[in-house]
Amino acid sequence: MKKTLKQRLISSFFIIAFFPTMIGFFLFYQNTAVYSRQQLLYRSQRDLEQVINQVQAQVNQVSDLMNWITHNAQILQLLGRSTQQANQYDKVFHTVVTDLESQLSYRALNPYLQSLFLQGTNGLDIRAGSEASLNDPDTIVTLLSKTDYDATYWGARRKNAALFTSEKNVIPYRYPIMGQDGILLGWVVALFSEEIFTDQYEGFTNGSSTPACLYNGDGALLCGSAAMGAQQGEVVQKTSEASGWKMEICILQETLHQQKNALLISISLLCSLIMLSMILLSWRMNRMLVQPIDRMAKQVNLIATGQFQPYEYQPENTELDELENRILDMQQDIQQLMEQERQREEDKQQLEIQVLQAQMNPHFLYNTLNTIRLMAAMQGKKSISTMIEALEKILHANLLTQQNCITVAQEIELLKSYMYIQNIRQKGRLQWRIEGMDTALLQQQIPKFLLQPLVENAILHGLPEPMDEGCIVISGTHLGKEMCLAVQDNGVGMSEAQLEKLRTELQSSDAPQTTHGHGIALHNVQRRIQLHYGKQYGISVQSMAGNGCCVQVLLPYHEIEGGVSCGDGES
Repeated sequence: MKKTLKQRLISSFFIIAFFPTMIGFFLFYQNTAVYSRQQLLYRSQRDLEQVINQVQAQVNQVSDLMNWITHNAQILQLLGRSTQQANQYDKVFHTVVTDLESQLSYRALNPYLQSLFLQGTNGLDIRAGSEASLNDPDTIVTLLSKTDYDATYWGARRKNAALFTSEKNVIPYRYPIMGQDGILLGWVVALFSEEIFTDQYEGFTNGSSTPACLYNGDGALLCGSAAMGAQQGEVVQKTSEASGWKMEICILQETLHQQKNALLISISLLCSLIMLSMILLSWRMNRMLVQPIDRMAKQVNLIATGQFQPYEYQPENTELDELENRILDMQQDIQQLMEQERQREEDKQQLEIQVLQAQMNPHFLYNTLNTIRLMAAMQGKKSISTMIEALEKILHANLLTQQNCITVAQEIELLKSYMYIQNIRQKGRLQWRIEGMDTALLQQQIPKFLLQPLVENAILHGLPEPMDEGCIVISGTHLGKEMCLAVQDNGVGMSEAQLEKLRTELQSSDAPQTTHGHGIALHNVQRRIQLHYGKQYGISVQSMAGNGCCVQVLLPYHEIEGGVSCGDGES
């Protein structure tokens, strides 16, 4: 099935625009997804660095508190007492407890500090914090039994041993107190809630959507999800240069999928917008291109079948509108040409009928004259026989219906016979001659009896009666692809009004209405020439009263051997 222009246009849009667009969007989606993942990881690394700095800041605050404790003179005094006097409640002991509670009350660590134990090697035991009195003393013994007990130690997250507490887990911390001589005097043991560190990254991890873990320098878990290793996703980690602690977060596959889905939705919306634009563009192209071309195609098909039906449309001043206007102009021109051709055919048919009717009498006359010529020759009347012979040549040429065109030389031969008869009639007072015709021009073919009516018209209407001495000159020239034959007399000529009337009659398609026959011969010759060669060829007349008349005939000239037939001219 043959596709219409509209279908081909839509198909072309689909093939040229849709597939490359889809491939481009697919590649764009893949590259953008990879880039977005990389950006997410980069942002996570950057945010982790900020979080680890905030965690380190919390550690520094704890260190600052420990520094105050270990440099407090009263605390050092208590740690220096004997075992029997270590827990004696006196003014110094009271001052230490009061100062310790005061320090904890205004420090930012206070909300996170569950218990604080000041333990001396001499048996000193001072406690602070909301849950200090709820803890089992064995807990403290366990923390103090760790290796390197004279070093600062952040322990792994452990279950909160305190009774009646809301904190499920705590982070233990141990800090040694050294004397001036480097002897260990005691320890500070603190139990912190996980929030001391989780509050630093809670906003970053968005709660449980991004699991996070914090490990100390030994790799022990301080806080976070112990089951993070079982999560499916992308793990990002950052290690503190100051403490060696490591922070890990897991960007879940769900988060990555959500990001991809958001990107896919955005690209799908953009793709839908582009497809909608393509549909609108296709509709616009259909309106601007397909519809005018369809109209023109239908109109050309109608013209091809001979139907000339005008139609109306709204022009938009485009190239297609210009083409459509040219088609409408061509339609009008073809219609006019067809009408002219029809009229020419009618004129030719009418002319052929007239020729056939005119041939009936010449046949009888030709046979009769032939008999008279033979009788005159037998009786010795040579002048009569010669005159009749000249007339027979003219009649015989008229009767050759199959030969519509003859050469200029043959036309001149017929004129000789005709002028012989006319000279007998005028008693030898009629002179004529041929001028300027070369051999090539004499071989050109022209319609038969083209010059004879012009010569006859010059004798009958141009030369005066009675005639003293009339002269007719027949000449011919050619220039390029045209030639001009002229018949000139030295007769009475025409006035300006008569000349203008004759020229008007020659331009008209109707024969002149006259009872004297003036102009009829010229009009007939004009019609024959234009029927053979077209309206660019024909007769022109120049004349002045008292100065004779010149009739010029413009015909096509062909540089081919043997001349050109009447049918070779332009029509």
